[in-house]
Amino acid sequence: MMRRILHFAGRTLLLLPAVVGLYLLAAKSLAKVPANGNVAQPQQGIPIHTLSNGVHTELVLAVANAQHDRQILLDRNLTTKPDSLARSVAVGVPRRTSLRRR
Repeated sequence: MMRRILHFAGRTLLLLPAVVGLYLLAAKSLAKVPANGNVAQPQQGIPIHTLSNGVHTELVLAVANAQHDRQILLDRNLTTKPDSLARSVAVGVPRRTSLRRR
């Protein structure tokens, strides 16, 4: 009986470092795989950035660029701090369902 317990403990002590080592080896080797390695920047288009707080995601666009001028669409008086120097605007859709308590 004692021999079986020692045998099980020995296998466990060998298996645990092997699993941890295998995990670290996989993490190190998979981190070297390039993601989107052959992506080329487009020749034309508008830059779009995203802004997220973990719940809501907004698109951040330039107010004016070569293709679009959004200044005519924006009513600066409806903002909390009217700022004529702002060069970008965030566009998002609020979702009331994510703020409700269940």
